[in-house]
Amino acid sequence: MSNTNAGLFLTAVLAWFTRDFERVINRLDTVNNARAIEWRTDTVTDFRGHPVPAAAERLIRWDTRHPDQVFQHGFVPQYTPPEGDALRDQYLNLETYVGQNTPSIFVSTARYYNQDGRNQRWTPRNIANRFEYEIFAYGGIDINLSLGHDHQYSNQREIAFPGGIRPEFIRTAREYDGDGRIIRIWVNGGFDPSANGAGHSPDLRQFPDPVCGSRIPVVYWTGPNSNRHDELRRDTMSAVEPMREDGGLQTDDLFNEQCPAILQPNEHIDSVRLDVQLSDDLSSGTDDDIFAKIGTGEKLITLFKAPSRGESKNIEVNLQEIYGKSRIRITDLKSLTIFQAPVPHPIASDDFKIKGFTLYIHTVQSGRSLVNSQYSSLEKWLGTKKSELTPVWSGKLDIREWVDNRNV
Repeated sequence: MSNTNAGLFLTAVLAWFTRDFERVINRLDTVNNARAIEWRTDTVTDFRGHPVPAAAERLIRWDTRHPDQVFQHGFVPQYTPPEGDALRDQYLNLETYVGQNTPSIFVSTARYYNQDGRNQRWTPRNIANRFEYEIFAYGGIDINLSLGHDHQYSNQREIAFPGGIRPEFIRTAREYDGDGRIIRIWVNGGFDPSANGAGHSPDLRQFPDPVCGSRIPVVYWTGPNSNRHDELRRDTMSAVEPMREDGGLQTDDLFNEQCPAILQPNEHIDSVRLDVQLSDDLSSGTDDDIFAKIGTGEKLITLFKAPSRGESKNIEVNLQEIYGKSRIRITDLKSLTIFQAPVPHPIASDDFKIKGFTLYIHTVQSGRSLVNSQYSSLEKWLGTKKSELTPVWSGKLDIREWVDNRNV
């Protein structure tokens, strides 16, 4: 079924497809005239059995390229015609693109679906040193409806995107090592489903939660960094197309792991609370003042002034004062550092013992209340012999430790 909706190309890396959408669609229809092109419907049933906007359906793409390239530039098709190009037949032919992997204007994705009670997706036989990208985008051509099911990749249930896929529509990437094991999950800080345009941008609550693993490191990507990890030195310009290799359906075992949901990378946080308590052990208090710095905060937060043992505080963080803005993101809460400000006293140092602290946040788009309790039982003596304000403890806030707060 032909479609004359300009929004079908909002996902395209080749932006001129949107400006000249009628000609692009006419050329696609002309070249593929044996069977009508069938575009993905605006509403679909996802792997959970939920009717959702097409842009909230999880799609998968296997690729050799690193997130430093893909999260920055998106998925660029093998053939990138300049604006005004004649769009020659061989680059628009769906049959040769699927059956012969010829250079084309299309980028492949596979649907993530439930079959026989198992969440599955097409997986190439070789996943060593590959990346499995998760995509949420409006539009795309339904290959099985357009070409029929008599081709070797029919179990991909492929959705092909003319003009490629911009980075705003790519949420996460699972990284596999040389033995085919997941070693890292990358979260795209530039993911922005609102880029799907008016009428096609789902509410964040309609998206499935990101899938993570209980022991798999999570990296929030905010820009390329050539020194971040050794794997950046891989050949990211490989011409290999994993989506056209031998493969088959594979159950997503990671989906079944006991694992808190990763926050949507573009979620805004409008409130932060820090609960902190000193130990009740003898001499756990101090005559000194204690402060904290949370993540990218520009100012210190006062925790205690000359606290007694067992003292506790529930501190509502003034985001505007501490961060200079009324809303922050999870990437602003990567760590917590405790500072001690000594006051003159007769002993060389005045150590204190902290029992622990817990952080609470509220997210705007999904309306979730989350808690991070990874340091709630710290039970640690801290102190300094210096006479000036000094950091005495610091810890990373693991993104996997944020879980739904069941007490609200």
